[in-house]
Amino acid sequence: MIISASRRTDIPALYGEWFIRQYKKGIFYIKNPFNQSQIRIVNLKEDNVKCIVFWTKNAKPFLKKLKQIDTPFYFLYTITNYGKILESNVPEIAESITTFKNLSLKIGNENVIWRYDPIIFTENLNESWHFKNFEFLAKNLKNYTKKCIASFIYMYKKCIKNLNTLDIQNKSEKKLKYFIQTLEEISNKYGIETNWCCINKNLLNKNSIKSSCINKNIIEKLTDSKLSPLKDKNQRQQCNCYPSVDIGVYNTCINGCKYCYANINFDLAYKNYKKHNPNYNFII
Repeated sequence: MIISASRRTDIPALYGEWFIRQYKKGIFYIKNPFNQSQIRIVNLKEDNVKCIVFWTKNAKPFLKKLKQIDTPFYFLYTITNYGKILESNVPEIAESITTFKNLSLKIGNENVIWRYDPIIFTENLNESWHFKNFEFLAKNLKNYTKKCIASFIYMYKKCIKNLNTLDIQNKSEKKLKYFIQTLEEISNKYGIETNWCCINKNLLNKNSIKSSCINKNIIEKLTDSKLSPLKDKNQRQQCNCYPSVDIGVYNTCINGCKYCYANINFDLAYKNYKKHNPNYNFII
């Protein structure tokens, strides 16, 4: 079993103390997001948890807790540098980069994957802006990661509602192919391999790599084991992620990202966040 911590909320940034408490107890209780009366129990020993995949935009509160985890793990660390308009509670870019580097120094640059996701196009966030921004980030993250996973925004109903004040632009296939090629060239210059998630193959170039976040190859190398060739059927059709069990809860992340698919709105997320008790078995 692979634990995802978490697509639904930022556990390292917000719920690290709770995670460590449950981890030491060796058990996680997960409510079905579509049926709260259904509870799944994950026993770390009996369920043979091979790896934990952490998703975060701010690992700083979690850094000192890492030494308490003896299960193999790696981080998916999102840095987009969209600023307070789109990411109101994400740390300033200088702090994000510093924390990313500190994490990399602790666990190794192979175990911190940079996510440039979601890629959003507006009048201000145009191709030129992204090229400059991506190069700035790649230059600063050089030697601290080996891989970047990039993806374009998918307009879930929640995203459409929360981004209704922005004029989200769509790009032609020709422009997207050029955009993809340019990002790959930029990252390669700094020794970072850009992979693409949830994208049609016809948009990729000859040398492009389509990959995944919950990554079979990474997990096999990290755990020195062989996994069956499976695909997570609970994700989007274009997603190639390996099956995992997510221990997070929707509507609990207060990073304030307007493009977030995991929150109905920020007010509800903040209300739930205030209900959190790290000594309780559930996040809320």
